[in-house]
Amino acid sequence: MCYPEKLKLLHNKNCGLQLTANGIHYLASPKPTLRVNYVSQLSANGIHYLVSTKPTLRGNYVSQLITNGMYYPMSPKPTLRGNYVSQLSAKQHTLSRESETYTERELRLTAVRERHTLSRESETYTERELRLTADRERHTLSRESETYTERELRLTAVRERHTLSREYKTYTERELCLTADHERHLLSCESETYTEREFCLTADRERHTLSRESETYT
Repeated sequence: MCYPEKLKLLHNKNCGLQLTANGIHYLASPKPTLRVNYVSQLSANGIHYLVSTKPTLRGNYVSQLITNGMYYPMSPKPTLRGNYVSQLSAKQHTLSRESETYTERELRLTAVRERHTLSRESETYTERELRLTADRERHTLSRESETYTERELRLTAVRERHTLSREYKTYTERELCLTADHERHLLSCESETYTEREFCLTADRERHTLSRESETYT
């Protein structure tokens, strides 16, 4: 005689085997299940969002955003957010410069000069030559690409800054500035070779000639 409990257990066991054989059993089973097949199919189609070694729709979407420059998190490529932040930084920089007092400006410039001096003192001769070569190339490209109007605007701005700087300086500050310029000039002349000196003089003559040719009679 078979007890109801035994019949129930036997029925559950047979049903479990049948379900497992058909791939419908969702519990731990050594055989493939519908869920495993379904997840594998989703992963193969790039739709599975969980951890997967294959590309997903989300990965493809993010890659597409990065390609289009629209992905906002940290990205090595230029983004719309990066451009927007750069524009804000430029505006903040301008506002900061306009609102600073003379003392704040002098403190900032002094700190910049100190950092500049430390940087120059720590660089080797080769690093210095590479830096100067790169500076000359950038300078040359910048000057060659600017128009006559842009050049005049740049020179006018330089003259205005120069004039304002001279007006704010006291006699003592002016003497200190001239002394520092003289010392830098002497050090530069002592450290340059004959070829560098000739190159510098040739460049000065060319600039002088171009300046004379471009000026008007008035």
